[in-house]
Amino acid sequence: MRFTAFLVAVGAMVAGAPAFAAPVSLSFQNAGTTAMTVSRVNTCGVLAPTPTTVNIGTTSAVSSTDCGSAASAANVTYRMGTKQCIFRISTIFTPGNPILGTSGYWTPNANTEASGGATCRVVSQDVSGVFTTGAFKAVFSMR
Repeated sequence: MRFTAFLVAVGAMVAGAPAFAAPVSLSFQNAGTTAMTVSRVNTCGVLAPTPTTVNIGTTSAVSSTDCGSAASAANVTYRMGTKQCIFRISTIFTPGNPILGTSGYWTPNANTEASGGATCRVVSQDVSGVFTTGAFKAVFSMR
């Protein structure tokens, strides 16, 4: 009987998990006076297209990754000489609790970390898809 109760509880938890992927998408704006060069890309999946150099006054192509139905995340580090920006984006699913009757939900996050005198910003965020599919988009800038 205990084993059956365990299987029912696990089945309810799995049934509460989303049946879709949760892509994150990001692009980068160069608001500085020199080109932005990529120094590191860290992601839970394949980030495509791979971020490349962003010339002065331009915006990169949109890169996306999809790491599954529970979370997606990417960290991209850009440099301008001694200036550095780490850009982070993620969306994480928190399952509902069938015992308490709560629904699952997505938590989007976009943030930056600056060093060397850089100015790093989250310019815009699009959360329109996060509540239904977990999809989350952000545009970042560096100066």
